[in-house]
Amino acid sequence: MSDHVTIFIVDDDSQLSESLGALVRSIGLKTRLFRSPEEFLDEYESDMRGCVVLDIRMQGMSGTKLFEVMKSRGYSIPVIFLTAYGDVPTAVQAIREGAVDFLIKPAHPSEFTGMRCGNWGFGPSTRWRSRTPRPACAPRSPPD
Repeated sequence: MSDHVTIFIVDDDSQLSESLGALVRSIGLKTRLFRSPEEFLDEYESDMRGCVVLDIRMQGMSGTKLFEVMKSRGYSIPVIFLTAYGDVPTAVQAIREGAVDFLIKPAHPSEFTGMRCGNWGFGPSTRWRSRTPRPACAPRSPPD
């Protein structure tokens, strides 16, 4: 069903995390919820497959700082930012630095249909399928 892919949700808003987790599980995918970036870093292992849905503003370490730490550790898991405090410059910066998507809370469930998560995508058959791999956390080359 999910080919052992897990959607890791990192958000200090427990109500939103639970709701998003329920949505993801309803389409047949496994989830793991983390209440802080520190909790995610303590438990994540680089061989775990999936995608990280990451809030930007959290108590303690921010989501953007967590993304920096993930890249510095060589984690190649795709990251999707989901935030209530999004603006165009922040979204552009996140995408330039390797995030695969940037969504504004409250995201409608339909925004997750057809979404690309690095080399994984949710298709019309309601199954995650592999796509052509690309490094998810590597910065993109600037245009010439």
